Amino acid sequence: MRAFEDPAPPDTHDFDRVTFFYAYHDITNLGVDRAKMHKAFYEALKPGGELVVGDYSAKPGAGTSAAQTLHRSDETLLTPEIEAAGFKLVDHGDFLRVPKDSREAHSHGGAESVDIYLLKFRKPE
Repeated sequence: MRAFEDPAPPDTHDFDRVTFFYAYHDITNLGVDRAKMHKAFYEALKPGGELVVGDYSAKPGAGTSAAQTLHRSDETLLTPEIEAAGFKLVDHGDFLRVPKDSREAHSHGGAESVDIYLLKFRKPE
């Protein structure tokens, strides 16, 4: 178990890929220094390595407001935060997208399918 801001032991580095799924909304409620976490991911990856993030999607522009109440995160907030660490957004997966999701219900409500975004960032070579 490690702190979010220090996810990899100091003697480990040059990872090909780091994945962070279904928890981005939680770290906004836990007081995690997201900039420090992103930088730690960046430093753990080899040049050309990838960071893949997936989470339950909030309405664009929701910022952190939907994180605690709806357990969703706003990818329009997440992308510039991760790019500020030096990553470049290179791809996204739409195979878990649910366009009919209103993004107004709790992500774990179970009544409807939930829209999920997947984003792939790359550390420049």
